[in-house]
Amino acid sequence: MLDYAAFAQNEQDKEVARGGKLSNTILIRPLINIFSGEFKGADFRKKMNQWAATAKYKNNVQQLIIDGIEYYRTENYEGLQSKLGDRVWRPTKLIEQDLLLK
Repeated sequence: MLDYAAFAQNEQDKEVARGGKLSNTILIRPLINIFSGEFKGADFRKKMNQWAATAKYKNNVQQLIIDGIEYYRTENYEGLQSKLGDRVWRPTKLIEQDLLLK
């Protein structure tokens, strides 16, 4: 995601230098549903869309993505875990279910 953040910022900077504009909303579209189905994934999507429209992140999509990652890390740390591109599954939900059954 950080590689994409750098790429998106570079594209946005080039467009602004040409006198155009490339909105944050367009640039974050590939990331919006990345946590679909994950715990707090919908909150991540909503937060990113809200932040994309604020003046704080105008022409600063890289910081928007970084802040979005940090927000999601506080909401669902396990959702960001991967090893060599593969999702690391932690049995937290199963452990909680077992504790409730006892």
